[in-house]
Amino acid sequence: MPNELEILKDVDDAFIGVNMRLAPEKVPKGMVASAKNVRFDNGVISPRRGWKKVGWANQTNFQGDADSAERNVGFKPFLNVRGIGKFSDPNGINWILVAEASESGATNHNVWALTPGRDPIKINSSLDFGADAGVRVTFVQCFNIVVMLRGSDLEPLKMQRIDDGFVSIAQEDTDLTIEENEGRKIASDGTDQIPNSSQGIFFQNRLVLIFGRDNVAASDALNYTRYAPLRSQMRINQGSEDALVALHKFDQTTVICFKESSVYAVRNVYGDLSDIYLDELTRGFGLVGVRSVVSVGKDVWFLSDQRGIVSLQVHESGKLQGLDVPASDAIDPLIKRINWHYAKNAVAAYLGNKAFWAIPIDGSEKNNAIICFDFKNKSWAGYDTSTAWAKPGYCSVAGYTNKVMCERDGNGGGDGIWTDEVGVFDFITFKFGGAERLMLMTTEGYLGVYDDPILCDQGYDEDTTTATGTGRNSTYKQVDAEVVTRGYSFGSTDFKKYMQSNVSLATNNVVDSTNTKGISIVANVDGVEETQSVLSNLNFKREKYHKPFNKADYDITNVNNDNLSPDRQDYSIDPDTAFDPKDGFDPDRKQESLHKTRFNKRGSYMQFKVTNTQGVCDVKSIEVQGVPDGISVTTRR
Repeated sequence: MPNELEILKDVDDAFIGVNMRLAPEKVPKGMVASAKNVRFDNGVISPRRGWKKVGWANQTNFQGDADSAERNVGFKPFLNVRGIGKFSDPNGINWILVAEASESGATNHNVWALTPGRDPIKINSSLDFGADAGVRVTFVQCFNIVVMLRGSDLEPLKMQRIDDGFVSIAQEDTDLTIEENEGRKIASDGTDQIPNSSQGIFFQNRLVLIFGRDNVAASDALNYTRYAPLRSQMRINQGSEDALVALHKFDQTTVICFKESSVYAVRNVYGDLSDIYLDELTRGFGLVGVRSVVSVGKDVWFLSDQRGIVSLQVHESGKLQGLDVPASDAIDPLIKRINWHYAKNAVAAYLGNKAFWAIPIDGSEKNNAIICFDFKNKSWAGYDTSTAWAKPGYCSVAGYTNKVMCERDGNGGGDGIWTDEVGVFDFITFKFGGAERLMLMTTEGYLGVYDDPILCDQGYDEDTTTATGTGRNSTYKQVDAEVVTRGYSFGSTDFKKYMQSNVSLATNNVVDSTNTKGISIVANVDGVEETQSVLSNLNFKREKYHKPFNKADYDITNVNNDNLSPDRQDYSIDPDTAFDPKDGFDPDRKQESLHKTRFNKRGSYMQFKVTNTQGVCDVKSIEVQGVPDGISVTTRR
């Protein structure tokens, strides 16, 4: 007589993040083994919000033909962007500044000023950013002016009003009556002009700059135009041979000095600087790129080529220290995919309890992936990718996958034109529309809002086609989402007999008449090719109902005023069909569905890969049922 045994169940009814490092069966409950283009919000796995261009932050693309005048067909990019920053002018208007080397190496480079409600303003058109495209232009706000840093070969410039643009910095007298400048004597030979630099911060009413290999200069208090070489110059070098990369504010009196393989803190930065001292934090790792460091509450997180994402925290004793375990330990397999030869251009940002790093992975030379840490969940959310803001390079002649062979004339070359790959150039946070928002600038020259809960569409990125002259050149790209779950093992490493899975989904606009796109789920047990399809390109119809099965189809024009009737398969609206809203509609409403699958699989764990290539699909819960291997089950009737 067969044994009677309670069915074993293993369930995730809430999801919080990703752990890629552990073996599938050891990943904790509520975590997944990998994720792409998703977020973990309120326990649900949802497609991320997309990238959305805004009109005031991009140049207008005017095109015409022989039969019509020029017309606005959308956006065109800034060319050869060398830097992006912010400026708050004396009137309280906030601007985004874009440094554009329209002709690399020439001296007719531009600076654009962008603010909501106005078209982009070209405020300078005859500047020089240098011939080296690898040297970035940096903007530093000092009181009511902004200083432009152009690298070690070009002097800094300043701007006080948008109408004036950037001009040379003239030395100004220092106020010797304030305590910070006591004993200061002003030189008249110009030798204490602030030095050329490519990176700096405004700290304790001083402009603090990097110059040379490992030197730091601090301007006079309340005077960004000059500094005292003997009293206000520091050398960040205690026997280390690595170069200084970046300065970063830690607290009101501490500046973190990041070098390539070490980290130092300059403490007691206040007053006349007579009490400052240098504190070595670590020689075990450093900062890989100047823009890849970000403040997170009381901590500082940064990208190191020696360890991944590293956190500096205040110890209970008040001492600043680096953590022994990298913050990116849970996504270490992804960190190992970084192309460290080009990681110096990685960038970081923090907004809305989330930290973002744009990084180059899988051999890319541009930042083609974005990793996200959610501080509410205290977990990584996997990584983002999209051909809207990260495109591989390509040749005009098919079959050539690198620039050298594409452009080579003869000798096996393609004699073609190579289009460079596109990636993330930088992040910037900017307040408009009543909220601080994260914005993303691509190396192609477009600027847009990223992952915004209000302005960005869930599951869609905005792309731009510059070839069109007949209509709007903005298009929308589906954000393909993918999740690989943990290994469901019922808490045991013994072999089990898997019998059933229950997957709960919530969907919108998962509609495809060709049945080639949609939701697919594959179940895997440990072993060779031990897989079974759960769903394959599942999609829904707007006119059909889940129940009752014989209910008449919904008229998608809403002529019967029944758009919000319950149990319809999909509540999205077809933009190509006339629609009468009548008493109300909700095009973003998600319909929930439960998908059950029977199995006859054996293994120590079962894992699911969930992908979606059409519309929006939330994963709300996954349950697996089974019994110990070798035991029969009697079902009571």
